[in-house]
Amino acid sequence: MKVQIQPAGSVDRARANPIEKPSRSLLLRSAAILSAIWILFPGTSSADIIAYDPFNQAVGPIADTASSGGIPPAVWPGTSPDNDWEGVSPTGSVTIQPGTLTYGPLASQGNHAQATNIYESRAVRPFVATYPSESNLWLSFLMQGTTANKNEGLSLWLNTTENIFFGHRYASWANNGYYGIKLATSLTGVQVSEARTVDTNTHFFVVHLNITGGTSTFTLYFDPDFSSLGNGSAPTGGASATLTTTNVMDFDRIRISTAGTTVLFDEFRMGDTWADVSPTTSAVPEPSSLVLSFVLLGVATVLGWRRRKPAA
Repeated sequence: MKVQIQPAGSVDRARANPIEKPSRSLLLRSAAILSAIWILFPGTSSADIIAYDPFNQAVGPIADTASSGGIPPAVWPGTSPDNDWEGVSPTGSVTIQPGTLTYGPLASQGNHAQATNIYESRAVRPFVATYPSESNLWLSFLMQGTTANKNEGLSLWLNTTENIFFGHRYASWANNGYYGIKLATSLTGVQVSEARTVDTNTHFFVVHLNITGGTSTFTLYFDPDFSSLGNGSAPTGGASATLTTTNVMDFDRIRISTAGTTVLFDEFRMGDTWADVSPTTSAVPEPSSLVLSFVLLGVATVLGWRRRKPAA
């Protein structure tokens, strides 16, 4: 019998390096696992979001600050400091306060803005661009007011001129306790279609701007059904108001304001579709979900590596 003797110091490479590279089938299985995870925890795309402000900057005065980061990330046209918030309150204050406002399954994060004043308080954030640049545009925001006898809301401005206001405008429509839309050039506005009186609850405002042949139509949806958030082409349920004008309605900034009370604002969004401005928590991956995805992929890969057994 012939016996092969290895020289002293030689190495059996098959025994010294028993770990094989992952097979193609293993990699395919791992990819399938990761795909399944992303189906269970889908992400959202910010490709159609023009602007998103979760007010997640540090607690304190809002002037000269801007939100950033987050999941999904804050988005705003332009760059800092040109697109930072501008505090223009003559006698009051607008500050960032801890905690986020919520509305059913609507995705929310970070902190919120608080406007407080004994007469008038307001803050402006420029887009560093002029809108609308297209025929359809959607806006949404959360607001928590306090009283039916004061002005509370968000408005669109072009330079130093206010064009249109959404919220509660004292003495602007038949019932001062209603929410609605008001043109800055008119003494009256359009209240929402149902008796939605001002209270201290958090409300979801959604605005659709449609421009056709020089006519601008603004539709305000007030507190749409939770089930319609992120679904379909328009909100369902809730109350609504529609205002049509031939006035030029370009805008390059938003303003949040109150007069004589304290109002909270949060989760401002501007996008191309209703779904863009009404994402739900189920559509936004939590950081833990992202970590889980990569951990499971790593475990599946490592466990699939096979070790060669030494020859008997």
